[in-house]
Amino acid sequence: MNPGRFRQLQDLFHAVLQRAPRDRESFVREVSEGDDELRGELLSLLKAHRDDDAFLETAFGEAETPLLDGQSVGPYRIAAEIGRGGMGVVYRAEDTRLNRPVALKALNPRLLADPKQQERFRREAMVAGSLSHPAIATIYALEEVAGRFYIVSEYVPGDPLRVEMDRAPLAPGRVLRVGLQVAGALAAAHAKGVVHRDLKPENIVLVDQEQLKIVDFGLAIGPGTPFANQRLTGAGMIVGTPAYMSPEQVRGEVIDFRSDLFSFGILMYEMLTGEHPFASGSVLGISARILESAPGRPDRLRDSAPGLDRIILRCLEKSPDNRFGSTREVVRDLEALSGAFAIQSAAPGPVEESPAVLRGHWWVVHQSLVIALYTIMIVLLFVAKAGLGHLLLEVCAFLALACGVGNGAVRVHLLFTFRFNRKSIRKEIGRTGTLIRGIDLGFSLVLLAAALGILSDSQPWAAALASVGVSYAVVSFIAEPTTIRSVFSGGDDDPRRDPAPVD
Repeated sequence: MNPGRFRQLQDLFHAVLQRAPRDRESFVREVSEGDDELRGELLSLLKAHRDDDAFLETAFGEAETPLLDGQSVGPYRIAAEIGRGGMGVVYRAEDTRLNRPVALKALNPRLLADPKQQERFRREAMVAGSLSHPAIATIYALEEVAGRFYIVSEYVPGDPLRVEMDRAPLAPGRVLRVGLQVAGALAAAHAKGVVHRDLKPENIVLVDQEQLKIVDFGLAIGPGTPFANQRLTGAGMIVGTPAYMSPEQVRGEVIDFRSDLFSFGILMYEMLTGEHPFASGSVLGISARILESAPGRPDRLRDSAPGLDRIILRCLEKSPDNRFGSTREVVRDLEALSGAFAIQSAAPGPVEESPAVLRGHWWVVHQSLVIALYTIMIVLLFVAKAGLGHLLLEVCAFLALACGVGNGAVRVHLLFTFRFNRKSIRKEIGRTGTLIRGIDLGFSLVLLAAALGILSDSQPWAAALASVGVSYAVVSFIAEPTTIRSVFSGGDDDPRRDPAPVD
């Protein structure tokens, strides 16, 4: 589907939704007269919207009565609601038979209106229940109570990965560590012929900083039925979350494990950069970009680990044939990359400072000392000006003040960047280096000019100003570049390899 065609579909679908529900199908037939393909696409989207499946991830349903705290569903006692989506509501509950907490997913009755749908959910529960991996939440049972279906699974305490991602982009080392666990879990599932179909940050729960679990295989398909027969939940109906679908999912085509790899690539890209690679203002806009747009390199937005961009972009290839040949291959590449990359713990609390961080402290001290010395010298110049009353000294004092304000502003900016956005410090130092050296040189020349101007009036003052002027030139063109190379020289000293902030 080309972009023009997709925009046409998007505009028409929005126009359909403006009509009263009873008039929508007749309006579709009217606007698509003579174009059977367009009519089929519009009716497919309308059916997905009407059925409220996971395609639009709408709420459980206004007419459905939620379960109340303390209410029993068979042997399960409801404790609290913990999530909801198009497929149903998830509760934290207690299995009174085994005295253990469980996650109870109450499936939307509207999605189980016919025996085929019931069989689908039975199959998917069996598929998910066949998996055993430390990073996959265990499925315990598919229960039918009073005509309603519930998937019972391991209760995983913790926050979804989305919570951490919303705070800030993850450090490359953290992205690698999370990615390795997710890829390992997918590899275990794919080895059994199971495809997740709905991988996203909301379905990944952080147990702690060292462990995570994929908690929802509710849309998974497995080897019980050939992939060719598992493409849709109904005629023309797409399953998944639009923002994390592969192109073949968006088109409603046959999918395999490589569809999960595309979703995994989106997840990794978003963790690293803080931006979705196919961001758009609407569901259909995202789908259009997934189909037609190539994502930019992650390192254009954020410093990355060498090789990480290559893995992410290969997962995001439009054609499944251009992605990895197996998920185990992704795991091997991530393992090799993490072995060459100094992964730092992202756990909160005090941590032992590495040599790079300690050298970073010295850089901070250097910047602070330069600002302090600028201030001292400017004050001394104004004191000398007041005492000696020399016109040249007065001019030099105001020029020095201008240099001090400019230099101080730039250095404070660098200190702020180092403290709060350290991943960008190398770029900012490179961008401002010439300006700082120019200001320092100007300041040195001002001091030397002042020294020459008052040499006949006060040799001690002239000697002091000349000494400081020469010292500033040496510091700016020799000492400071050496300090920068020592702290930001790459390898173990590269701040991108040490995400710990300097307090």
